[in-house]
Amino acid sequence: MKFMKMKHFLRTAITFSMLVGISIESVSAEYLFTAPPRETPVQGKNTYGPLVKELSRLMNAPVTYKHPGNWHAYKSKVKSGKYDFIFDGPHFAAWRLQNLGVNPLVKLPGALSFVLVAKANNDFVNKSDDLITRKICVLPSPHLGTLSIYSLYPNQMRQPRFISSKGGMKENFDKFKAGRCDAVMLRDSYFEKKISHQERKDLKVVAKTKAMTNQGITISKRISRAKQVEINRFLTSPKGTIAASNLLNRFSKANATFITSQKSDYIGQNLLVENMIFGW
Repeated sequence: MKFMKMKHFLRTAITFSMLVGISIESVSAEYLFTAPPRETPVQGKNTYGPLVKELSRLMNAPVTYKHPGNWHAYKSKVKSGKYDFIFDGPHFAAWRLQNLGVNPLVKLPGALSFVLVAKANNDFVNKSDDLITRKICVLPSPHLGTLSIYSLYPNQMRQPRFISSKGGMKENFDKFKAGRCDAVMLRDSYFEKKISHQERKDLKVVAKTKAMTNQGITISKRISRAKQVEINRFLTSPKGTIAASNLLNRFSKANATFITSQKSDYIGQNLLVENMIFGW
């Protein structure tokens, strides 16, 4: 009888300890969301905070937005698999799919491509090869547009002089207009929509990069496939659009919604491998 009581006691104790362990694990689990350091920590929290709050609800566990600090920290933390949700460009996502086994979740509609623009009266520059040894204004690597332009010149002995400067497309374009370089890298949509028709008459496109899939969110493999499907359904729903409205309004004003992304979207998009010399 004593043996039976002891056996029952042990079984109860083991079951209780397992339940406590499960409870502690669920409470202590934390998932991290990040994006490239294109904004300050405060701006990042405003942009991604409402979305992260909804992800916490869906995960039934804390999801925290972490600003990476700077590009060097972003690179090392992304490569180490520190984050569970990442919103960034297709070149980063393609690298993670290939090397970390993450899954694509959702993306912005449309594609990303870039143009090299020169002044129309520059008779010496009419195609991309004419810019070898000449100056091109670009944004700092690993900006997708910059890596796309690098890929036009695979021979390191026959390349332009890349003039890299902080700022955005407008600042880059202003430096080109001021004569700092012979050509400038611009997003094709910026060239077509942000530069007036009259001003475009004095410019010419000398090269265009191949189109790549738009920015999106990838999700780590430690999150179950069932949960990934649930999150995807939410993010592509009207409620998901509201939760992500700050992000969508900043990066996709014309098409403010997420769409489902597939692994096939990222085939051949890993410019980081092609451009290892630039620090990835």
